[in-house]
Amino acid sequence: MSKRFANVWTTSLVVFFLASCLALVCCDGEAGETPIRSETASESIGRAVGGFDEGELAGDRATLTIKGTEFAFRYCPAGEFLMGSPEREEGRDEEETQHKVVLTKGYWLMETELTQAQWEAITGENPSGFKGENLPVETVS
Repeated sequence: MSKRFANVWTTSLVVFFLASCLALVCCDGEAGETPIRSETASESIGRAVGGFDEGELAGDRATLTIKGTEFAFRYCPAGEFLMGSPEREEGRDEEETQHKVVLTKGYWLMETELTQAQWEAITGENPSGFKGENLPVETVS
Protein backbone atom coordinates (compact mmCIF):
# COMPACT_ATOMS: atom_id res chain seq x y z
CA MET A 1 0.00 0.00 0.00
CA SER A 2 1.48 3.35 -0.96
CA LYS A 3 1.97 5.92 1.77
CA ARG A 4 -0.35 8.37 -0.04
CA PHE A 5 -3.11 5.76 -0.37
CA ALA A 6 -2.67 4.77 3.29
CA ASN A 7 -2.98 8.41 4.38
CA VAL A 8 -6.09 8.95 2.24
CA TRP A 9 -7.63 5.70 3.51
CA THR A 10 -6.84 6.56 7.15
CA THR A 11 -8.20 10.09 6.75
CA SER A 12 -11.38 8.74 5.16
CA LEU A 13 -11.93 6.29 8.00
CA VAL A 14 -11.37 9.00 10.60
CA VAL A 15 -13.77 11.38 8.83
CA PHE A 16 -16.48 8.71 8.58
CA PHE A 17 -15.98 7.71 12.22
CA LEU A 18 -16.10 11.31 13.46
CA ALA A 19 -19.13 12.09 11.32
CA SER A 20 -20.90 9.05 12.73
CA CYS A 21 -20.02 9.98 16.28
CA LEU A 22 -21.10 13.59 15.74
CA ALA A 23 -24.51 12.49 14.53
CA LEU A 24 -24.91 10.19 17.50
CA VAL A 25 -23.36 12.39 20.19
CA CYS A 26 -25.26 15.58 19.51
CA CYS A 27 -28.78 14.31 18.98
CA ASP A 28 -31.09 11.63 20.24
CA GLY A 29 -32.59 10.93 16.84
CA GLU A 30 -35.93 12.65 17.38
CA ALA A 31 -36.96 15.23 14.79
CA GLY A 32 -37.13 18.76 16.11
CA GLU A 33 -35.33 17.97 19.35
CA THR A 34 -32.76 20.33 20.82
CA PRO A 35 -29.19 19.04 20.55
CA ILE A 36 -28.03 17.20 23.66
CA ARG A 37 -25.01 18.78 25.30
CA SER A 38 -25.29 17.75 28.96
CA GLU A 39 -24.49 14.06 28.52
CA THR A 40 -21.06 12.59 28.02
CA ALA A 41 -20.25 11.47 24.49
CA SER A 42 -20.35 7.79 25.41
CA GLU A 43 -23.77 8.17 27.11
CA SER A 44 -25.22 9.95 24.06
CA ILE A 45 -23.75 7.44 21.62
CA GLY A 46 -25.01 4.53 23.69
CA ARG A 47 -28.50 5.98 23.91
CA ALA A 48 -28.70 6.82 20.20
CA VAL A 49 -27.26 3.51 19.00
CA GLY A 50 -29.57 1.71 21.40
CA GLY A 51 -32.40 2.87 19.15
CA PHE A 52 -31.07 0.70 16.31
CA ASP A 53 -31.42 -3.05 16.43
CA GLU A 54 -28.25 -4.98 15.81
CA GLY A 55 -27.81 -5.54 12.10
CA GLU A 56 -27.97 -9.03 10.71
CA LEU A 57 -25.80 -8.65 7.64
CA ALA A 58 -22.87 -6.43 6.73
CA GLY A 59 -24.27 -3.38 5.01
CA ASP A 60 -27.76 -3.47 6.57
CA ARG A 61 -29.13 0.09 6.43
CA ALA A 62 -30.78 2.17 9.17
CA THR A 63 -31.70 5.85 9.23
CA LEU A 64 -32.31 8.63 11.71
CA THR A 65 -34.21 11.76 10.77
CA ILE A 66 -33.25 14.90 12.67
CA LYS A 67 -35.11 18.11 11.91
CA GLY A 68 -36.18 16.69 8.54
CA THR A 69 -32.63 15.66 7.57
CA GLU A 70 -31.82 11.98 7.06
CA PHE A 71 -28.71 10.35 8.52
CA ALA A 72 -28.06 6.92 6.95
CA PHE A 73 -25.93 4.25 8.62
CA ARG A 74 -24.60 0.85 7.52
CA TYR A 75 -24.03 -2.08 9.86
CA CYS A 76 -20.51 -3.41 10.35
CA PRO A 77 -20.64 -6.84 12.04
CA ALA A 78 -18.16 -8.23 14.53
CA GLY A 79 -15.27 -10.08 12.96
CA GLU A 80 -11.54 -9.98 12.38
CA PHE A 81 -9.18 -8.69 9.72
CA LEU A 82 -5.51 -7.90 9.12
CA MET A 83 -4.54 -4.24 9.44
CA GLY A 84 -1.27 -2.84 8.14
CA SER A 85 0.97 -3.72 5.25
CA PRO A 86 2.81 -6.97 4.53
CA GLU A 87 6.57 -6.64 5.14
CA ARG A 88 7.38 -7.15 1.44
CA GLU A 89 4.97 -4.50 0.13
CA GLU A 90 6.64 -1.83 -1.95
CA GLY A 91 6.62 1.62 -0.32
CA ARG A 92 5.78 0.21 3.13
CA ASP A 93 6.76 2.31 6.14
CA GLU A 94 8.09 0.79 9.37
CA GLU A 95 5.02 1.83 11.39
CA GLU A 96 2.72 -0.20 9.12
CA THR A 97 3.25 -3.48 10.96
CA GLN A 98 0.61 -5.96 9.93
CA HIS A 99 -1.50 -7.24 12.83
CA LYS A 100 -4.82 -8.96 13.46
CA VAL A 101 -7.73 -6.79 14.63
CA VAL A 102 -10.72 -8.39 16.32
CA LEU A 103 -14.01 -6.54 16.58
CA THR A 104 -16.07 -8.22 19.29
CA LYS A 105 -19.24 -6.19 18.70
CA GLY A 106 -20.87 -4.94 15.54
CA TYR A 107 -21.42 -1.20 15.07
CA TRP A 108 -23.26 1.29 12.88
CA LEU A 109 -21.19 3.61 10.68
CA MET A 110 -22.51 6.60 8.75
CA GLU A 111 -22.77 5.77 5.07
CA THR A 112 -21.34 9.10 3.87
CA GLU A 113 -19.31 11.98 5.16
CA LEU A 114 -21.32 14.37 7.31
CA THR A 115 -22.96 16.91 5.03
CA GLN A 116 -23.45 20.58 5.72
CA ALA A 117 -27.22 20.00 5.94
CA GLN A 118 -26.67 17.30 8.57
CA TRP A 119 -24.26 19.48 10.56
CA GLU A 120 -26.74 22.35 10.46
CA ALA A 121 -29.59 20.06 11.61
CA ILE A 122 -27.49 19.17 14.67
CA THR A 123 -25.84 22.48 15.53
CA GLY A 124 -27.96 25.12 13.80
CA GLU A 125 -24.80 26.52 12.15
CA ASN A 126 -22.82 25.99 8.95
CA PRO A 127 -19.17 27.03 9.25
CA SER A 128 -18.16 25.74 5.81
CA GLY A 129 -16.46 28.06 3.32
CA PHE A 130 -17.62 26.09 0.26
CA LYS A 131 -21.40 26.14 0.74
CA GLY A 132 -23.70 23.39 -0.45
CA GLU A 133 -26.11 21.39 1.66
CA ASN A 134 -24.94 18.08 0.17
CA LEU A 135 -21.24 18.92 0.37
CA PRO A 136 -19.18 17.61 3.31
CA VAL A 137 -19.01 19.95 6.28
CA GLU A 138 -15.57 21.53 6.65
CA THR A 139 -13.58 23.65 9.09
CA VAL A 140 -14.80 21.59 12.05
CA SER A 141 -12.94 19.33 14.42
